[in-house]
Amino acid sequence: MVSRLRTIVDETQPDLVMTHDPTGGYGHPDHVTISRHTTDALADRPKSPLLYYLCFPRSNFQRMWRKMLELGIKPPFGGDDVDVMGTPDDAVTTIKDVGGFLEVKKESLNCHRTQIDPNGAFSQLPDDFIDEMMSTEYFFLVQPEEGPPRP
Repeated sequence: MVSRLRTIVDETQPDLVMTHDPTGGYGHPDHVTISRHTTDALADRPKSPLLYYLCFPRSNFQRMWRKMLELGIKPPFGGDDVDVMGTPDDAVTTIKDVGGFLEVKKESLNCHRTQIDPNGAFSQLPDDFIDEMMSTEYFFLVQPEEGPPRP
C-alpha cells in the first residue's frame, strides 16, 4: 500500500495531502491504518507535499461526552478518560467551516456501516448538536514542521 501511495504522489505531485491523525480521531482502525500508510508514503521524500492530519480537538470530545452524559447516553469512546481523547486544542493549525457541505457529509457517513451505527450513541444526539459539531473541520500541519502561519 505504501509503495502504491508513493507512486501516486510521484505521478500527481500534489501540493497538499490530508489524512487522519495517527489515533484515527477516536481509534477507528481503518483511520489509524490509512494515517500510518499515508505518513510513511510521504516520509523521506525529496519534495514532499504539505501533510495535514484531520483531527478532533480535545475540547470537542469533552463537549460531546458531556452532552451524551447529560442526555443519559453512554459515550461509545474514550473509556472513562475523555481528557486524553482527541488532539490538544493548541495543536490545531487550521479550522474550516464546512457547513455548506453538511448534508453531503451526513449522507457519506451513512453509507459506511463502520462509521455511524444507526442505533448507536451518535444517532441519539439532537440533530442541531450534530449539525453544529459536523459544520467545522479541524486539521494540524505535520510537515513541513515549521509550516505556514496559523490562519
